[in-house]
Amino acid sequence: MSNRISDHDAELIRRADDLLKNEYDQNSEFNDALNGVEPLEIRSIHDHDVIYRLEPSEALFWADRVTYNDELTTWTEQQLAGKHKEALDLLEKNDQIGLFREMTDAIRRNRIVPFVGAGMSFESNFPLWGQALKTIMNKIDGVEKNVFQDALDKGDYLLAAELLWNADETQVKGVIRSKFAKSCIPTNGPLGAVNLLGEISRGCIVTTNYDRIIETVIPSLDGYMHGRQEGHNFIPNLVRGERCLLKLHGDADNSDSYVFTRSQYEEAYGTPFDFGRPLPKALRQIFIGHSLLFLGCSLVQDRTLELFEEVIDNRNFEVPDHYAILSEPDGDETRNQKENRLLKTRILPIWYPAGEHQYVGNLLRLAIDVARGIIQL
Repeated sequence: MSNRISDHDAELIRRADDLLKNEYDQNSEFNDALNGVEPLEIRSIHDHDVIYRLEPSEALFWADRVTYNDELTTWTEQQLAGKHKEALDLLEKNDQIGLFREMTDAIRRNRIVPFVGAGMSFESNFPLWGQALKTIMNKIDGVEKNVFQDALDKGDYLLAAELLWNADETQVKGVIRSKFAKSCIPTNGPLGAVNLLGEISRGCIVTTNYDRIIETVIPSLDGYMHGRQEGHNFIPNLVRGERCLLKLHGDADNSDSYVFTRSQYEEAYGTPFDFGRPLPKALRQIFIGHSLLFLGCSLVQDRTLELFEEVIDNRNFEVPDHYAILSEPDGDETRNQKENRLLKTRILPIWYPAGEHQYVGNLLRLAIDVARGIIQL
């Protein structure tokens, strides 16, 4: 019987070798970690002057792939533990591993709707809300600065906005358009944790921001609603779980959509809340049908939280748990006080140290890897 390999079999072997070589090459970082300073040396039987050299990772891969893969799994787990050490240490310190696991399970089941505040755009050099109001004030004559500053100090941004709008509506619109324009997004694209939004949600996103960062990160939106306007296929896409965006305060390029002043809030939401109007109707639908994840939000008491409180108080709907990755308070309100207030609206905060906003990205990256089953908690 001939031991000669047919051309057909030789081609199959070559293809198999190529596939295995590609698999080996994809683990270059692990291979480098496994390899020693010097390669293994094998002296030729035919010519003792000829020495074949193999890296340890090559020898293990081709000789014992089961052991190679076991070592790869161990190394990957160690690398992931190092990558997520800061986030894991924080969760363990705050005794919030269980809560975090619940949140990642909601991500895995595609039940999360990110609720994006100004903090998520700040890394891309967009102003926070208080900063934006001060910028507008400096453009306007005739504003009573003491009254304006007092409103800011009390966190009454709606009153501060009303003062500016009434003093010079044209300047307010001009500053919002210029400060939040798409052209203000960094040339290389948005920066920071906002780029992870598409990995934690495949459906709706809610934002209080005027800018176009979300539309840049996720360009394939099937529907949207901007502030006081009816919206473009928003509710149907929301119900179907498709990509859609609710911009609660409106869009920078369309001043007719702005929800900026107290009067505009009352028009948009009703007083009391009118759930027949598009904005509160959409927000209630999201609140009772999904788990919100608040990102880059301070979660001070505002119209949105008041709406959620009313939905819960009316007891007409079963409300799921919601989540927030939140900076610890550094003002008059203590952490316990803020947590108690949020729990009344079923918002469960995951805390990080005040001002250390890098934790938002760290926690989201950990959540993504846990939801994908790449790392176990």
